[in-house]
Amino acid sequence: MSTTPLLHTPDEAAEKLRCKPSWLKEQARKRRIPFTFIGGAYRFTDAHL
Repeated sequence: MSTTPLLHTPDEAAEKLRCKPSWLKEQARKRRIPFTFIGGAYRFTDAHL
């Protein structure tokens, strides 16, 4: 049985990484970090972080 990975919002991911959400989104926009783009918004899994 496969499980769906938990997706974190930029705010949640930034809290885990101790950075600003705006910095995290900018890095994703520049393709410097992995992300998933769902419904026009960046999302991050634990594997991405």
